Amino acid sequence: MEIMDVFADNLKDLLKIKILTSEHLESTSHNKLNETHSLIWGTLYSSISQLLGDKCVVAIGRSLRSESMRRRFTPDISLWSPNGTKTLIAIVDYESTNSSDSRIIRRNLKNYRQYVETSLDTNIPNFWIILTTLPSKKVSKANWYSWDLRRKRMSKDEYLKLLENPYEYWLPKYSKAFEELREHIKKCPLYVANLSSTNLMLYLPKHKAFSIRLTH
Repeated sequence: MEIMDVFADNLKDLLKIKILTSEHLESTSHNKLNETHSLIWGTLYSSISQLLGDKCVVAIGRSLRSESMRRRFTPDISLWSPNGTKTLIAIVDYESTNSSDSRIIRRNLKNYRQYVETSLDTNIPNFWIILTTLPSKKVSKANWYSWDLRRKRMSKDEYLKLLENPYEYWLPKYSKAFEELREHIKKCPLYVANLSSTNLMLYLPKHKAFSIRLTH
């Protein structure tokens, strides 16, 4: 996906000048989370503007729902046609280290499923991207917070498995949930990518996977 190439180039620049650091992308430190979100949202907006220019209008935090959905949901970024028709072009959702957990399945994928299921074809976007932030290496219990552990959705033993490699821990769980969306993906292509301090990697769908190195 061309948008991922442009996004990766902009991330490389931020990492090079140390505005974006490994602490932002490999720790659940509350001191860094607000910075992480603002930096990633800003980089996504800049990348979309570079690539698409005046071909779309970018909205940040605009809530959505189909007529049949009970509750609205708020994707981080939505792209709209600039011709006054209010046509939804795409959705990009970013989840930081603090929320790249079971909420991807319970919230992001659920919102995707419900919106695609209950929307007219004319209101379904051309593509939908979910971006996670999971290190593919062992992390320290001292700096890796688990929302699932706190909410008792995970045992302490399971949490220790998670610490061995957060990306490898969640990958099969996300993959299983993704496979259950085959019919929805025919209507709206869905992509799940992961951001770490070294790579930007598209990992779902598996047949389109690719990885872009961010550091030398």
